Amino acid sequence: MLQFARFAATRAVMAIVTLVLVSLIVFSLMELVPGDCAERYLAYKNTQGSAITLADIEVERARLGLDRPFLTRWLSGAIRGDFGESCILRVNIAQLLGDKFRISLWICLGSLTLAYLIALPVGIISAASNNAVLNNSLRLVSYLGLAMPNFLLALMVMLFSTI
Repeated sequence: MLQFARFAATRAVMAIVTLVLVSLIVFSLMELVPGDCAERYLAYKNTQGSAITLADIEVERARLGLDRPFLTRWLSGAIRGDFGESCILRVNIAQLLGDKFRISLWICLGSLTLAYLIALPVGIISAASNNAVLNNSLRLVSYLGLAMPNFLLALMVMLFSTI
């Protein structure tokens, strides 16, 4: 039991380190994109007919906190769990993610339930049957399910469900 607890703790620490590194890499890559959020938003406002000056861009940078150093912005957001707000939509990112997370969670739970509803009876039938043809057929279908790319499987399901 102690080995499992050590294994689980190691994996948890590795997951946290991975999330922090991915967060830093993505944040860094977004800094390399030409222009910043203030410039993109004001360019959008400019296409709507508003006259934009350099002072407006500086005020917008200060409002969004883009005038602070890189690591300060990344660490302050990461520690507080504050993702800021969308550049164009002007909506809190946490709120946007929360809505999408609930939808993704229900889709994930539904697909997991469907997978278990199919896999458990097929596994029981395969284990209890002495029929070699049935066992080999079920094994072939299960291997195809594992080997087939998800997008191809989704396209096949859409095709066969509309016929």
